[in-house]
Amino acid sequence: MQTTLQVAGVDCAEEVSLIQRALKPLAGVREVRVNIMSGKAIIGHDETITAEVLIKVIGDAGLKAIREGDKAGDESQQRQKQRLISVSISGAFTLLGLQTHWTHSAPETATIALFLAAIVSGGWFIAPKAVAAARHLAPDMNLLMTIAVLGAAGIGEWSEGAAVAFLFALSELLESFSVARARRAIQSLLKLAPQTALLKDGDRFDEVPVEKVHVGDIIAVNFGARVPLDGAVENGNSSVDQAPITGESMPVEKKQGDQVFAGTINGEGSLEVRVTKNYSDTTLSKIIHLVEDAQSQKALSQRFVDVFAKYYTPSVMASALLVFLLPPIIFGAAWGVWFYRPLVLLVIACPCALVISTPLSIVSVLTRWLAAACSLKEAHFLKQSESSRHSLSIRPARLPKDVRASPVSSRSTPPMRPRSCGSRRRLTRIRIIRSRRLW
Repeated sequence: MQTTLQVAGVDCAEEVSLIQRALKPLAGVREVRVNIMSGKAIIGHDETITAEVLIKVIGDAGLKAIREGDKAGDESQQRQKQRLISVSISGAFTLLGLQTHWTHSAPETATIALFLAAIVSGGWFIAPKAVAAARHLAPDMNLLMTIAVLGAAGIGEWSEGAAVAFLFALSELLESFSVARARRAIQSLLKLAPQTALLKDGDRFDEVPVEKVHVGDIIAVNFGARVPLDGAVENGNSSVDQAPITGESMPVEKKQGDQVFAGTINGEGSLEVRVTKNYSDTTLSKIIHLVEDAQSQKALSQRFVDVFAKYYTPSVMASALLVFLLPPIIFGAAWGVWFYRPLVLLVIACPCALVISTPLSIVSVLTRWLAAACSLKEAHFLKQSESSRHSLSIRPARLPKDVRASPVSSRSTPPMRPRSCGSRRRLTRIRIIRSRRLW
């Protein structure tokens, strides 16, 4: 069996590891795959495991999950707003605390209270992940930052503890904004197809959600409207702009029996279309799944970074422990000084930006390609294109019957956007761009 859950707050490789560490020990779980860009966790398991159990375990790890397709509001947006409020409060208390600390305009207890409020609000979303990491004996960056903040508070450096909590929470917020932007680029593809369709019911047409339209039903597509579902023309003639799906530069004439795709734009005529695929099985939906699958296929650099981070974080904690213990024990240095310096090491050694950089770059390229009507099967091909000295830009163009095709010079014409391959009466123009990289 396979269960897909939508998990709010998956913005970094650390959350991916957190989910995997929580679910893999469960008896009956065979496979756990997490896609950062879609925010989905795909779990392969046997009949003894239910979705409710998986949701509870993920909740115990400090994240919130729901079944894919459940209407429980946009959890990611709500969580992002909560993070923004938390970071704003932390920043405000940090500034007030620093002001009273530098000007001595308030009692010391009031200053400490301001810094403590900044630490609590800044670490509101970080502390649960740190506790889960400590419980599973798998140190991560959240645990690093939590130790650093608690250590700073322990030696009386409340201002530095508050600054660390605020800055790390701010970096997590900015990272979530970057991931959310990449997710919106993928989700915007869903808007190519309308969410409602004109379903034929006897002699009239009713507007219904596309989820309620079944294979074999007849829907109407008015002139200038987008086709909501894949189907075959039952009645009517029109020209359809298929550029969003096939990349064709000219509208295609459609008559009875011809295939139309969800997301394409009807021209001057009206069509009645017999639905051949459900909403989740349309060509547009499959293209979106291809993009998500390509992103989940990790590039070589991403696999290296993931392995690097796996060993890097424990190494940093071990190094910080050695920095704390060796100078006082061997050289008789002051404990206070060498308790503070390992905390600095923990703060500056956080590699979260390095870990998230590769998947963000990959999804940006994939969505850009898809906007040009191209799709890529696996992400590691992007890395191979980096070493290419020549590239091909292929674009089909539909020509009228009375126009003859002629060769195109690669020197006289600038490179064109990549398009998908077409069918009859097309001119395929190939440009060779020398000594130029794709990315």
